[in-house]
Parts: sequence; C-alpha cells; structure tokens
Amino acid sequence: MPGGPERVTYYVLGTADSADFAKAEALATLLQARLPSIDCEAVPVTPADWSAEYDSVCRQRSFAPAKALHPLVWTGTGALVGDLAAFRTECRAKYSVELADDALPWAEIAKENMAAHTMLKEGSLPTAQLAPGAPGAAVCEELLAGHERYRSGVGAGASLRAVDGVAATALVLNPVEVEPRVLFDQPEDAVFVVPCVFGAIDDLTIGNLEHGALTLHARALAVIGSDSPELRVALRAAQARLAMRDEPLPQAVAEAVDRMMPAMLRVLAVATPDCDEAELLEIALEEYVREACDELLRASPLLAELFKRGKFDILRLAYAPGRGLWRV
Repeated sequence: MPGGPERVTYYVLGTADSADFAKAEALATLLQARLPSIDCEAVPVTPADWSAEYDSVCRQRSFAPAKALHPLVWTGTGALVGDLAAFRTECRAKYSVELADDALPWAEIAKENMAAHTMLKEGSLPTAQLAPGAPGAAVCEELLAGHERYRSGVGAGASLRAVDGVAATALVLNPVEVEPRVLFDQPEDAVFVVPCVFGAIDDLTIGNLEHGALTLHARALAVIGSDSPELRVALRAAQARLAMRDEPLPQAVAEAVDRMMPAMLRVLAVATPDCDEAELLEIALEEYVREACDELLRASPLLAELFKRGKFDILRLAYAPGRGLWRV
C-alpha cells in the first residue's frame, strides 16, 4: 500500500543444535510478532552441513566478514547484519525489541530443534495432520472434539501433530486427575503442557508459554482450571471478608487465596440468593479461569500481542471429575 511501512526481511542461518541459533530464531520470531512490516526466516542446518552452507551464503551475497560468524544474519536487501550479538544490537537500536537471556532453557530448546531437524531431514518425522498455518480456532475445536472422543471411550481419532512444532500449549492452573494430552486424545508431541503452582502466573510459567508460542509455534493455548482445596478456601475467605470476619490462613494458602480473591468477590457479587454450594463452586471455578487468562495477558505483552494479531487462540476450560472439560 502506498505510504505504508517498508517491508524488511531478516534471514538467520545457524546449526540446529546451537543455543545461540535458538536465541536468534526466538528473537526473529519476537521481532516479526511485534512489527507487522518485518518478515523473518530461520534456516537451521546440521553441524556437518554448516561450513558448506555458510560459505555458500557468503559467496552468493559477497559477504567477507573479518571473523567467522554464527549464527549468520543478513537482510533481504543483501546487507550483512552479523552474528547473534550484532542481531540483538540491531533489534534493540532500530526496533526497541529485546530478548532476555534467561527467558527460556536455551540448551533444551537447541536439543529439541536438533532432534526435529534431524527427523525432518531423514524423512522420519510423523506425517503432519495439522495443516501449516491452521487457525487457532480450528485447533481449539479439534481439542474439544478430541475430548469428546476421550469421554465416549472411542479415542485415537484425528491427531494434531505438526511438523513445525506443537498444535497447542496447555496451561494447567492446578493438578487434574487425567493428563491433558489424554483428555484431548492427542499424542505427546501435539500438546506442550505447562503446570503452575497454586495458579501462580510467574516468570517461569510465562517463559514456558512464550516458548510454546514462539519456538514450538502453538496455534492455541488451553487454560485448564479445576476444583481444588485452594479454590474452596478462597471462596470461603471471600465470604468471610464480606461478612467482616477475620479468618487467618497459613502463609502458602494465603498467597493463593489472595490471587483468587478478586475473582471470588466478583462471583459473590453476582450470585443469586438461591444459588446452592455446587452452583457457587462452578461459577467460582469458571471466573477463576477467566481471571487467570486475563492475568496471563497482562503479565505477558508478547502473548497479548500475538493473541491480538490472531497468531493463536485461547481456549478457557474448567474441569471436574465425572464431568470432564467444559468451555468457559
């Protein structure tokens, strides 16, 4: 469009087993997510192929770096950016985009990248049943369909395997009696499961979820909450607060209750007088899941931006034994 921002493309070449390449790839993905006018393409190679690929790019682009660079970053216009440090400097200086070194377990990510690249090169990666670029809404519906198969006892239906990562990330706010992948009738490599302690959306939780969105290319985020002792205590504490009663709690429980308190107070504000305990707990659980999703997007500007741009969808789910999952 005339007058629109000029498109810029960055290419990142590196060995798939390298933590520096994993960082450069994540930074490229972050840059692309933040700025719609920028495209990025990561090109992983095996360590055995690195020298030949590096020399080929330098020769074709007439690059003559003073020292060996890894990873190698350049633009679509043929300008050499440099290595990871140079790429980080350019992203920070030109676009105010930075990637924290300790945000993710880079060595583990590099190991996963190498395994996936090796399987892809050897042709042994499972055939993808999830189309590349499939919208998050479609993934959410398939997760729900998979749960219906699980509930009916059929199982082993359509798989959401994808050659470029996982189909979805599942954030488990508190323990559930059945593993999320089983609940969704999906194989282990289709869903990346992230647990959190007492529903705490902390830096580790956010880092894992951003890893799912950026590096594993998850199209959907399923947030699962279930009935728990902490939820029941939080609801009673909210009732006590409204009745102006002082009911001290152990420190660990008090912290969890404090996080849940705003949601519990909202529940009590709208609950009707004839609402029984079971109904009140169900409403509390659903509001707890909504609050956790809102808190997650407040705590992670990156996930909020990806969600806003339609890069993934959020599936809000409540769980109860005997009933299974239901959409909130």
